[in-house]
Amino acid sequence: MAKKMEMETFLSTLAKSLEPYYLPPATPGGYDINHIHEMLRLGPQIKALTRYLDLDLDEYTAAVLLHNSDRPDELKKMLKVGEVGWKENWRQYLLSFFPGGPFNEPAVGRIVRAVLEHSKKDDELEDSVLLTALRIADKVVRLGPLGMMGQPANRGRYQMFYDPVDPFVYGSTEEDKLRAVWNDYFRVLEWIPMLLQRALTANELWTLVDKNDIREEVHYIRGVGRMIARVTGAENSVEECLQKALGRTYDEFPPMKLSSRSRWW
Repeated sequence: MAKKMEMETFLSTLAKSLEPYYLPPATPGGYDINHIHEMLRLGPQIKALTRYLDLDLDEYTAAVLLHNSDRPDELKKMLKVGEVGWKENWRQYLLSFFPGGPFNEPAVGRIVRAVLEHSKKDDELEDSVLLTALRIADKVVRLGPLGMMGQPANRGRYQMFYDPVDPFVYGSTEEDKLRAVWNDYFRVLEWIPMLLQRALTANELWTLVDKNDIREEVHYIRGVGRMIARVTGAENSVEECLQKALGRTYDEFPPMKLSSRSRWW
């Protein structure tokens, strides 16, 4: 009981110490306290999946609380994000939370590695259960109409909604190479086939994600594509973009029928 209380106290203290950094305007929408809470709520659902029964939810909670600690403006400056060697600054910052705490050395190592590597492009065979679970949660909560609000909330601060010259060029979907908010929508949709490659089966994915949420997200993207084509005069190739992003899952999200607009008179 004492050990459990020690863990609860540690995690509560960690959450309270980081919360000011995760509240706007300290950090952009999409990386805020709501994102943290959404991921925390997903932890027990991931652990309930057969392949993730060994997930330690205390380690998961610590990793979730810390995983965006490189995003708040104040911490970005302190860590010198983007400069040569900044990841080592981040690693040392993460380690500073654990001395005297309830996690043993191997657990601290798993947590820190999961935080440092959670945003990498692909899953790897040697990834721990914790790292994979953290990556699953970080992606799953960004899917659907609510999750997709994060793209304009964050990237819209410093990039245009779309490229007015060539809006439908797919281009790189690496986070630091995106050309506009519009392209970020496809980066997130790519996570669906990516999750199905190794991290989740189809049944597991649709246990965590409501497929209707994806249908509505894709429907919205189609609508944005129509409007971009109309205001720019560019050929609407949103379907080609969706095919690239969704891969083999594309056929699961066909266009919804639009009701004809009724006359008001």
